[in-house]
Amino acid sequence: MRARIVREDGSDAELNEAGELWLQGGNIALGYYQNPKATAETFDAEGWLHTGDRFRVDEHGRYLYVAYPCFSAGIVQF
Repeated sequence: MRARIVREDGSDAELNEAGELWLQGGNIALGYYQNPKATAETFDAEGWLHTGDRFRVDEHGRYLYVAYPCFSAGIVQF
């Protein structure tokens, strides 16, 4: 599986910069069952799944979830 942290403009985020987590690989679904509209809104032409989740990558290569202001958790490490 491949992962990217992407800015709103579609460019790759820098180290420790928050952005949207995009995933691609053989273990990622091809789309939503019988729902082409949802598939088109979530998957791009290159097969990247746009998760809608905000993450950042630290200097050790760890992917860290960045909570939205409405959540109190802050950061969860994966």
